[in-house]
Amino acid sequence: MLLFAMILLMDSSEKSKFKQIVKKPVVLVGAVLIVLLVLLVTLFGGSGGVDPIAKSLKDLANQHEATLELIDDYSREVKSSKLKASLSQVSIILTADKNDIDLYFKNNFKTIKEVKSSVSSKPDKELIKALDDAAILNNLESSLRNAVAEELRLLGSSINKIRKENLGDKSLVGLMDKLTLNTQTMTTRLNEGV
Repeated sequence: MLLFAMILLMDSSEKSKFKQIVKKPVVLVGAVLIVLLVLLVTLFGGSGGVDPIAKSLKDLANQHEATLELIDDYSREVKSSKLKASLSQVSIILTADKNDIDLYFKNNFKTIKEVKSSVSSKPDKELIKALDDAAILNNLESSLRNAVAEELRLLGSSINKIRKENLGDKSLVGLMDKLTLNTQTMTTRLNEGV
């Protein structure tokens, strides 16, 4: 804006010098690159300004939610009372853990309204298809136990990654330690249902 005002105040000889400078190919290419860069940042939002911890926690909460939905959708069809009880315990612990993650997020990221997650809050479609096929083949119980065990392993990996990346944040490390212990407990409970 200041440059524009200075150009208007210049006399005609100064205007012609400015036009000569602007007509140089290097200046034109530079101006085009700057305009393109501004457009790209505007369209794609740069980094989005989202805290990576917030995104990781949102991903972790979505993983918990997807695992919960998986258990809720298929545990009704399980015939083994032992496995059904184990899945119920896993579901209760997962719900409590998700609530803890949501509470931590709410308390520490009050200014962030929406965080885009790279993890769906719905179970994987291929996993659902495999469990549907297992139900048809009368093999749901072992397939569901294996699927939940794998989801718990993935949760544990995500929890450990968040913990390692944020060792300076004592409250977050404490939460991740609690989630690690709960994930280990869920894995033990699930194996008891065999």
